[in-house]
Amino acid sequence: PRIGHESTCSLWELLCGVIAGWAVYAFGHSLFRRHCFFFDCVSICQYDPEVKAAGIRNIPAFLRASREMVVLWDERYFTRLW
Repeated sequence: PRIGHESTCSLWELLCGVIAGWAVYAFGHSLFRRHCFFFDCVSICQYDPEVKAAGIRNIPAFLRASREMVVLWDERYFTRLW
């Protein structure tokens, strides 16, 4: 198949890439067992108010189970609070 305008890849390259992606998807949790991530816009439902409230209520449990926390934010972060 043709990828982009100038490069091509063989069927084997495409197949191996897809297999590798699915392998990481299926078994990645065992490889990176000690890492857990919390992304507010992904980890908390943004559409269902009941599920959103339950997610927000459970943030302290997630923090208690964490050894460290890194916060990445910009000036617009606090304009997007729940």
